[in-house]
Amino acid sequence: MPCQSFDGNDKSMDLKIASHCVCCGKQLTDPESIERGMGPECSKEGYQMPDDIRQEVNLLTHAAAVACMEGDIQTVLDKAKSVEQKFGLIELANRMRHRFVNIQRNAKIVIKMLPSGEMAVKTPFRRSEKQAFIDAWRQIPNRCFIRGIGNVIPVESKPALWGLLKRFFPGAYGKGPKGLFRVPVPEEVKNEN
Repeated sequence: MPCQSFDGNDKSMDLKIASHCVCCGKQLTDPESIERGMGPECSKEGYQMPDDIRQEVNLLTHAAAVACMEGDIQTVLDKAKSVEQKFGLIELANRMRHRFVNIQRNAKIVIKMLPSGEMAVKTPFRRSEKQAFIDAWRQIPNRCFIRGIGNVIPVESKPALWGLLKRFFPGAYGKGPKGLFRVPVPEEVKNEN
């Protein structure tokens, strides 16, 4: 993730660059859109507000765009709620949410914490890659399958689980203990499309 450092008001901070619009997902190309986290088409309403408030809204949309890139959909939804409640920008908030309206209902991956401290994981079965998919699950340390619950793995095996999800479900959405998330798409897959 590219970062640039800048000094503002004698405070040094790292700023992550928003590469795609938080509302429609299109790539951002001009500096103003990158700073805002939203492209010109999605922001064409030209919300009339004082500059200091516009800056606050831009910070929220930028943070949402970065969270979207990182697959942290819950943060996107939280930022949209702030845009709506704090500034009354209902249409902008709805645009930010629009891409994710049905994710919670249609999430293909579900991860729940069990009282034992382990994670119960349900995913679609990959029939087209049946043996590789089964083998990948079997390679996760201390994993077991419990009918009705799904694959159960210890928290320590989370990196292996994440590797499996990135391999078989790139770009898929899921629900986890911390809210909605998106499995990243590996660079080589992005470049083929």
